[in-house]
Amino acid sequence: MPFDFDSDGNLLTANSGGWNFDGDGNLLDGATKDKPEPGGLIASAKQSMGSLVKGAGQAAADYIPGVSQDNALKRYGQEVIDANPTAVHNLEDVASSPWMATKEAAGNAGGSIGTMLGARAIGTGITALSPLTGPAAPAVALLGQAVSWFGPAAVAALPSYGGIRDKQILNDPANNEDWKSKAIATLGAATVGAIETKFGPQQWALGALTKEGRAELAAKFAETTLSKAIGFGALKGAAIEGAEELVQNPVEQIASYDNPLTKESLKDTAFGGVMGALGGGVLGGGAGAADRHRDGPARGPGQGADPGFSGSAGLAGAEEPATAGGGADADGLSSDFRLGVNDTEISDFKLQKAPEAGPFTFLET
Repeated sequence: MPFDFDSDGNLLTANSGGWNFDGDGNLLDGATKDKPEPGGLIASAKQSMGSLVKGAGQAAADYIPGVSQDNALKRYGQEVIDANPTAVHNLEDVASSPWMATKEAAGNAGGSIGTMLGARAIGTGITALSPLTGPAAPAVALLGQAVSWFGPAAVAALPSYGGIRDKQILNDPANNEDWKSKAIATLGAATVGAIETKFGPQQWALGALTKEGRAELAAKFAETTLSKAIGFGALKGAAIEGAEELVQNPVEQIASYDNPLTKESLKDTAFGGVMGALGGGVLGGGAGAADRHRDGPARGPGQGADPGFSGSAGLAGAEEPATAGGGADADGLSSDFRLGVNDTEISDFKLQKAPEAGPFTFLET
């Protein structure tokens, strides 16, 4: 489509129909560009990241001398939030657009988990590099451990801190410089961060980074089929995350000097609970599916992540206790070390005492 320009190179009108622009490139005559619909998973996740950055900027302004309230972190965080508007803001929006609400809830929860895992990874990386720092190695390792353990709670608390401080200052601009208000906001946000990291999908994601945590997750989501693992994980995630929001919202309202029992506050808390349940359900179902896939189809309810061996060798998953005295049982297997499998599987290999070859040996039958 050809365009006309003035002598300075400014776009004037579009021939054959189209858009009209002023000298600065702004649309005229009520014309609008085609823009994507606001909201969705990505927009919500970006908003979550923007809130984190803005909260970090607010904390820096409150606690670091010389940092202004209009600092670069706060501005950038707000720009990210403004550039990624969401479509679901209340219970009515959830009822009218449940699929959009689910996507935005999952995006918000996913963004939160991503930053928490990032903080844990940074701490682990610092700890791993500590041997390379020479005499400073103990201090660097200590720093790495501190970041690893307290970093996830800190990044979970920052968006809450920024939101609390915004509302405090909106209620009374004098709270901007009030140290009591800053302390109350810090306490409220720290409470929210602690809850986020101790329960639900966020805690599961952090736990999956360690061997012990993965074993605990295996016990949580032990099911016989993939569909059951997904369903159980979704129900558990929805219940825990929804309950978290029902606690966190009043904490934030109180810290913001709002009455948590007003009609508007109760509606906001209910909305938070619903969105938390939707996001937790999506992530919980994913956690159940991932754990079920990792451990394979042989695991049933109540079994650990590694069924199979048990006994004096220290492998987990025993289904039968050892007989008294350490002798062989009726199958001819040593009671000191027994396969956790059925008799058909045992018929292929039996574990017997063989003193001349060592304490144990496999003998093919």
